[in-house]
Amino acid sequence: MRSTRIKDQFLKKIESGRKDLEIRVAYPSMRNIRVGELIEFHSRARSTVVKIADIRRYSTFEAMLKKEDACRIVPEYSDDTLLGLLRNIYPKDKEKLGVIALQINIKNL
Repeated sequence: MRSTRIKDQFLKKIESGRKDLEIRVAYPSMRNIRVGELIEFHSRARSTVVKIADIRRYSTFEAMLKKEDACRIVPEYSDDTLLGLLRNIYPKDKEKLGVIALQINIKNL
């Protein structure tokens, strides 16, 4: 099973069911994730296994936000606030790799 880091504040939202989209840049390790795959998200404090329900690919964060609901990514954030957060996490040169929206499910493993 693949394992990847996530900030604890976002992992808590996944565990509560309030966050069902995880956004990543398309690093080679992320590009080969498949629907149905189980992934362990881990923070410093906890870990949770999720199942990939769907994968959508975009060229930029802006393109992704035109199609995806920001509330499914970070419930309290507007599109503009979320864009700022993503740009803070991922430098511009990483965004050029592409953007992957992972639709996740923890309830139906």
